[in-house]
Amino acid sequence: MRKLIVILPLLLAATGLSGAGWAGQPDRALIDACTDDGSAGNDAPECAAACDKGHADSCTRFAYGRARNRTESGEFVLPRAELLSELSQACEMGSATACRILLDRSHERAGPPVFIRGDGGAQTLSLTIEAWWPRFDDTEIVRLVERVCELDPTQCSQVSRYHTNRVLLPRNYHLARQLLLSGCERGSGEACFNLSHTYYHRLAVPGRDLDPVLAVRYLRLGCVLFEPRSCLRLAIHLEQGLGVDPDPEAAADLRLLTCFRPEPDYCSNLAHLVTDGSEVEMSADDMRQVVESLEND
Repeated sequence: MRKLIVILPLLLAATGLSGAGWAGQPDRALIDACTDDGSAGNDAPECAAACDKGHADSCTRFAYGRARNRTESGEFVLPRAELLSELSQACEMGSATACRILLDRSHERAGPPVFIRGDGGAQTLSLTIEAWWPRFDDTEIVRLVERVCELDPTQCSQVSRYHTNRVLLPRNYHLARQLLLSGCERGSGEACFNLSHTYYHRLAVPGRDLDPVLAVRYLRLGCVLFEPRSCLRLAIHLEQGLGVDPDPEAAADLRLLTCFRPEPDYCSNLAHLVTDGSEVEMSADDMRQVVESLEND
């Protein structure tokens, strides 16, 4: 990534973007226009203007808008170096979308198709063979993983898998856990749930860092962030006394909470507990209230 950023001044000159322009605040109307369902096409002046004023996702959409339009008109897509550099620029400016595209394509030679997920929806661009990506080295991939997590905590859990699946990088459970912790601390319930896993089975080093107390801690955080799997797993810990004092009543409350969120599987699980005579006490009136609440949502 570093070698890509070296050419940033040349890119700015070539694309007409100025460093001074980044300090400005783009007009909301420009940003709104530069979306999949906006009034302007992705290669329209509105996107260029929003990009020039520092809106990184507009830079991403502008680059791909031009590439897509060239493809649809029968022309070749943007030259590989140009498209790659524009995405790298948008990534450094703060577009998690651009960073994720670079990361997800870093191990591929040809590129059908590219999916851009952002606040403007999804775009699809089929790249020709002329748009092959280079294979990034480990340092560049690690940097992209960290950058995506830094910019968007909701993606920390997903990109942490680059450190555990051994497809591109050697396994590094410590770095994976650090990414999950970063996402959890910044409000990602999914990251909290997966982080809890690292302390009682998955990613844990047997006999060394298994810690059910920490698992419960992160399950609590995930449940507070309305991640239903965290609430249900925490209920199991409370029922079985794993890392916490047994509390069947609190476990029942958590199961009820997951059912209040429209999750049919969790409601079925709760109904089973009520009808099989288990230790968890739940009256028919309680169940009726849950069902009525779901019907009224």
